[in-house]
Amino acid sequence: MPMTLLSYLTRANPVLTMETSVGTNTNSTEWLPIEGVCDWTEFNYRTLHSIFQDSWQIMMWADIPVLDEGLPLCEIFAEDGLGHLIATWNAQVVSRALRESGGRLLMVAGSSAQLYTGVVPDWAGIQKDHRNPGKKTYRNYCPGDTKLNTRYGYILTDKELVVIRVIKSADPPPHERPRRSTAQYEPGHLRDLSDVSSALSEISIYGNTGELENYEKLEIKSIPWSNEGPSELTVNLALWYLLSMAGVDNSIEMSYPPLDSRRLKQEGSELEPRIRYCHVTSGKMTSSLPARAYVLPTTIITTDPSAEGSSSVQAGG
Repeated sequence: MPMTLLSYLTRANPVLTMETSVGTNTNSTEWLPIEGVCDWTEFNYRTLHSIFQDSWQIMMWADIPVLDEGLPLCEIFAEDGLGHLIATWNAQVVSRALRESGGRLLMVAGSSAQLYTGVVPDWAGIQKDHRNPGKKTYRNYCPGDTKLNTRYGYILTDKELVVIRVIKSADPPPHERPRRSTAQYEPGHLRDLSDVSSALSEISIYGNTGELENYEKLEIKSIPWSNEGPSELTVNLALWYLLSMAGVDNSIEMSYPPLDSRRLKQEGSELEPRIRYCHVTSGKMTSSLPARAYVLPTTIITTDPSAEGSSSVQAGG
């Protein structure tokens, strides 16, 4: 039965029966602890719904996997069982929605995007024609669990999705700073920022050389597994947002412009320049501005900002 993209992404998640026991998180003395976390205030329903509003009437003709409560797939006895359910439900729904909406990335198992021995994220956001240099695996633009030199990442559990944005630090590299002891935690619903900080303290962040990198506090937002309906930020909707954003720009910076903002982009020749507006989050190009649109005042992008060799010129401000 056809439905809009918004309806497709906001259907209820399966009701899970958890039969697992409480365990401890994997940790290593070689991993640099996360400095802390703060609320990613802009990652909210209203802001993101406005940014991607042109996508909501796209019609989805793909079938939705049927996962009724009580089916064996919805009874979780171990982590691999949850992974199988996510692959059957969340990854299929999100990848189909990305494909139908023209997204650049797909959500796949992390082994498809492994780059370093022993560093395998649970999930990956990949682009089919982008592979790791000299390897058969795909480049990972939006990892789940372990972050590999990307701006965005996430943690997905039976209780919630935690989306993450990484900010580069101006502090000295990790090898010049003393290490701190890492904390243990018990899995649970990470609604409190201090709890999230403890959970994330065990997660390493690797740069493109395989070495631990130095980053500022992580910005995070928690989306409960139980959220459902077209007026709610659901797990699948949030994953679609995050992977759509990662497909536009995933470079790590010391600061970021507002999610709902635009840059001026100059096209055409120097004699006949043409100014257009590029949305920093969706990548959408327009020749005119919507009402109340915010334009960044400082630069004009002269080539695609996500491509190699991009450049910019000062535009005042």
